[in-house]
Amino acid sequence: MSAPRTIQDRPGAILSPGVASRASEWRESVYVDFRGPLVSTNAAYKKTRTGQFYMNPEGKAFKTALAFAARGAMQGRPPFAGPVSVMVDFWFRTAANDVDGPLKLVLDSLEGQVFTNDRQVVHVSAGKHKADEPRQVGLSLTVKAVPNGEDE
Repeated sequence: MSAPRTIQDRPGAILSPGVASRASEWRESVYVDFRGPLVSTNAAYKKTRTGQFYMNPEGKAFKTALAFAARGAMQGRPPFAGPVSVMVDFWFRTAANDVDGPLKLVLDSLEGQVFTNDRQVVHVSAGKHKADEPRQVGLSLTVKAVPNGEDE
């Protein structure tokens, strides 16, 4: 795996592509290390007086930055076409955050960049950690192509 590199116009995102070490079990994988504020799905969507939902600017910015980092990590490869497994670790400012809060936005951000549609996700593993310093807030994720639609 090559060393992580920083995106110049998105200084909070660090990315590193990779190929799975167990090549006989996994065809390909991609790794993204993203540092920046995390946005939960509930916080990203607002409701108008007429009952319509919309994504606020904070939610849009998070999805855009993560999609940008994911696209860079793919290094020009097309999105995975078959089933995938997603493993994500979140680093929050406090331990009180829900691990599933930002998960839907993360999967939506990867759509079209790492996989074609989030319906391809057959396995999700998520963990949460308390960041020791504010600069550690963010996420690390690995998406692996699953051979024959099987789980790990």
